[in-house]
Amino acid sequence: MFFLGINLLQEEFMRSRLRGYEDVMECAGLTAESYFIQNSSRVAEAKTRELLSYNTEKIAFVCASDRIALGVVRAGLTFGRKFGENLTVTGFDGVFLDRISSPHITTVKSPVIEMGEELARMLLRKINANGEAQGEILFEPKLIIRESTVGQDGTISN
Repeated sequence: MFFLGINLLQEEFMRSRLRGYEDVMECAGLTAESYFIQNSSRVAEAKTRELLSYNTEKIAFVCASDRIALGVVRAGLTFGRKFGENLTVTGFDGVFLDRISSPHITTVKSPVIEMGEELARMLLRKINANGEAQGEILFEPKLIIRESTVGQDGTISN
């Protein structure tokens, strides 16, 4: 299983996505293998072609963004891979690209509208409180399972 991350390791969102992948791999007794690239579907497609060229077995990609996952899907199609059977792809964001891909991408969807609304409320409170800290809020993401991880028989690939 490969992790394709965005080459922004100084950003907390990227470090937390990487930590989640590494923790799961460690718990499963598997070796983590991570690559960091631009947040570009073309760059992801090129990197995935490279990885698929020497790996003919079942393979899974955990992508730090749906944009990266889109490139992985295109590369998988080029290699004639069967999604949910010998290739699985998950993305992260769930904002738009996950639904225009064919197959549709399994993704971790962030509640961006609710996040934006709360950010506006916090900003107004901060202004009214003369810059006083407003604390933190954690928004729970949601896993949206789609065709990039589901076999033709409807089962989710391991």
